[in-house]
Amino acid sequence: MKIPFFDIKKQNLLIKEELSEAINRVIHENSNFILGKELNEFEKSFADYCDKKYCIGLGNGTDALKIALRSLDINPNDEIIAPVNTAIPTITSIIEIGAKPVLVDIKNDYLIDTDLI
Repeated sequence: MKIPFFDIKKQNLLIKEELSEAINRVIHENSNFILGKELNEFEKSFADYCDKKYCIGLGNGTDALKIALRSLDINPNDEIIAPVNTAIPTITSIIEIGAKPVLVDIKNDYLIDTDLI
């Protein structure tokens, strides 16, 4: 018996009509799937939900990592410590901002072994 790791179909069925309307409006009616009204509304709504002044909607987690890293005033060739079991986008984000990733082994709890830093 195959057990799915993640069943998005089950979730989507709960909001099928709402999803269909949004897809139709954003892609078919407006061709406005990059920037546009819906993104502006999402950013405002999510910022309000988080009790923050601003929110930036991004296309992927890699862009989010790069923006977060850039906000830290990291200089070229600065070393950024990351766990050895991290995902590839973590490392590519560090490299793309000009920093140097330094991988550190983990403990049994899968977190960085701070004794190795």
